[in-house]
Amino acid sequence: MRKVNRKIARSILKKHMYSENPLAWFKDLYARANDEPRIIPWADLFKAPAQWQSKFDFVLELYTLQVLPPELRAEAARCIASFLAPGAMLLLIARAREPDEPRGQMPWPLTLDEIQVFETAGLKIIEFEDFWDEEDPLVRRFRISYRHE
Repeated sequence: MRKVNRKIARSILKKHMYSENPLAWFKDLYARANDEPRIIPWADLFKAPAQWQSKFDFVLELYTLQVLPPELRAEAARCIASFLAPGAMLLLIARAREPDEPRGQMPWPLTLDEIQVFETAGLKIIEFEDFWDEEDPLVRRFRISYRHE
């Protein structure tokens, strides 16, 4: 896999994260890297192919954890973290809430406690944003960049 400049990846993702075409950022990213985009086939997160372990330079976690029951989230986060090669980056974008706030409707917002499992899986937070997006009504989100140590 080709290495991609992380600053470019971050700027492209921010530019396209609310677009109608969610793969636009991916194609733009690889166009800048002079490489063809690799579309990864779907797989059961809990039964992912063995060759995915420590394989990827970049993983985007976008709403996967939020649609799972709370009791499966920690295991799912560990599975996602296991796909990262050493030095690779994970970008997590999720709806956010405080532990004492209601769960709300699916996609269920995550708490900081629920996403700390990425750190226990060996990932280091590089950038953390807790913000309100521009939806109507406003929605609180986490946008967190991690690096696999």
